[in-house]
Amino acid sequence: MKKLILVLMTISISAVSFGQESQSIDRVIAVVGGSISLQSELETQYLQMLSSGYEPNDDSRCILYEELLYGNLLLHRSKVDSLNVSDGEVEDELERRLAYFVSQLGSEQKLEEYYEKSILEIKDEFRELIKEQLLTQRMQTQITGDIKVTPAETRAYFNKIPKDSLPFINSELEIGRIMRRPEVTKAQKASARGKAEELRQRVKDGESFRALAILYSEDPGSSKAGGDLGFFKRGMMVPEFDAIAFRLKEDSVSEVFETSFGFHFMEMLERRGEQINVRHILVRAKTSIEDLERARLFLDSIHGLIMDKKITFAEAAEKFSDDEEKQLKWWNDV
Repeated sequence: MKKLILVLMTISISAVSFGQESQSIDRVIAVVGGSISLQSELETQYLQMLSSGYEPNDDSRCILYEELLYGNLLLHRSKVDSLNVSDGEVEDELERRLAYFVSQLGSEQKLEEYYEKSILEIKDEFRELIKEQLLTQRMQTQITGDIKVTPAETRAYFNKIPKDSLPFINSELEIGRIMRRPEVTKAQKASARGKAEELRQRVKDGESFRALAILYSEDPGSSKAGGDLGFFKRGMMVPEFDAIAFRLKEDSVSEVFETSFGFHFMEMLERRGEQINVRHILVRAKTSIEDLERARLFLDSIHGLIMDKKITFAEAAEKFSDDEEKQLKWWNDV
């Protein structure tokens, strides 16, 4: 297969000079089976590579060109072998990608504005592309699925690579943690609820919800946006939040309610099908310095037990940690 790619490159490369900026309109730079590759596709991938922070070199376009040919070759082979993906698989992948784009841009309306097309038109445009990508992935899996590489072969290959050509890879550490949350008293909760009730009343009296959210909301993810959470579907927030949000009518303000994050109240901004957009203000219960010190002393005593080997770290985490996940996590050593 590699030889076939090189042959295709030899046939097509005379039509394009990758070291120079194109001075002509879009043109065909390769044909594999019935699939053509255009100069614009290559340039789009090159721009995407630059936008991701990659430092280009003289071979960058050639590498992208080979990847483009390889993808078309896999697609052609999938058709020869009569591979297929169902319409349901295509639609599921299409919905997944659109949901990701909507979450990045904030709403379906902003996605439509970005592409200057309706959602239906966007789906029509991407449906065939996604089908081709799924066929390509399935063909590659079929070709490489049974390939096995032994540790000895991996070691031998690695040892042949010149040391100055080895890539830099960040080290990775596996760590565990034991967390202690300072206990929140009833008085502290009452104080937080009272602050939330006061802010809600100010909204009801005519003050700007957005301005109050910027000034007082303790949700770092939304306060700068005036409390606006953007469009979301049921199940994306904690259950207590969903239960209130999806019952609200447009332009109405909820009562103050409690979740694991603190005390909230929200305003319904817009409903769009199964999605809603609300803004909220969060007030957290404040712990005292004495509460923090008690938590620190408790953790210090657990640390002493572990260091004296009277209990293992895993046992201490299971028994004493307030971390709900209570599991090891991966962290990159940057």
